[in-house]
Amino acid sequence: KNHALLLHVLSRLPEEYKLVLLSSSGAYILESIIERYALYNRVYTPQSYLKGYGLTEEELAYIYSNAHVYVTLSSLEGIDMPALEALTYNTPVVASEIPVHKELLSPYARFVKVNLGYPDTNGVYWIPDVDDAVEKIMSIGEARHKYGKKVYSTYNVNRAISDLKKVFNLA
Repeated sequence: KNHALLLHVLSRLPEEYKLVLLSSSGAYILESIIERYALYNRVYTPQSYLKGYGLTEEELAYIYSNAHVYVTLSSLEGIDMPALEALTYNTPVVASEIPVHKELLSPYARFVKVNLGYPDTNGVYWIPDVDDAVEKIMSIGEARHKYGKKVYSTYNVNRAISDLKKVFNLA
């Protein structure tokens, strides 16, 4: 989501920054943006993902474990499961400062300022600040967070089932 903006941010980062893009939606549009910013050698999209096969758990674990940072610049979002997954692998997260990200990812993520956009049928469309995103990404450094176990204990299937049972008085 908001991959075009993410590619714009990448174009403003030093050459050593690369992007693993896990999205098959609008790939043809993204290709034109990659061309516009001359990012061919900096963007990698696994072919199995583009073909709709997805990635194995092992492939996802490898990507999250070896990522310098996970970036999500969504303007609208439900539950951002990939951001939570990244945190469970102790990968630093930079996220747009939209309400759902603040609720789910605080205090673990670094937040990118957003500017109020325009109303949409799904709510308010927020526009992440490109300069702030570049700064937050570059300020991560080499340290890995150690939030994985805490995030996993907060957001996991067994806990969700247990909480639902309590809500419906089944526990």
